[in-house]
Amino acid sequence: MIISAILLEKANIAKVMFAMRHLDKIIKHGDGSVKTIPNVKTQSKIAEKQNVTFQQIQKYEKAANGISADRLFFLCKTEGYDINKFFAGKPEDLLANIDHTKHGMIHKKWKEIDLNIQEEQRLQRNYAPMLPKLEREMAYQDTFNKS
Repeated sequence: MIISAILLEKANIAKVMFAMRHLDKIIKHGDGSVKTIPNVKTQSKIAEKQNVTFQQIQKYEKAANGISADRLFFLCKTEGYDINKFFAGKPEDLLANIDHTKHGMIHKKWKEIDLNIQEEQRLQRNYAPMLPKLEREMAYQDTFNKS
């Protein structure tokens, strides 16, 4: 099944957004040593900073809703995320900086995102033939006829 470029981008953004909440904090000391601290940002905490509900963050992370460019930019700015991670590379590249015990949970979530995107693609295929007629009706070019 071929997924459109827009839906593929939506899936990648959702996957990166979910993974970014689980990135470990890496502290580099002056002596060259590195300390890794497991990190999890809750949807509620992120939503509070974004001035949206946690359900909206859930929808972004499930790819049920797309996130607008200005919201994504604000998210990156307030959470300290690198915006390039959303567009350059693959979500799998983030796994190196996430505690390996969380990888199974992250892969499960990514599978859910892929299934949501496939369902959206199926719906788009089903409704695409109806759109021209609906657009004409909405523009009052065609009107509903009961007979």
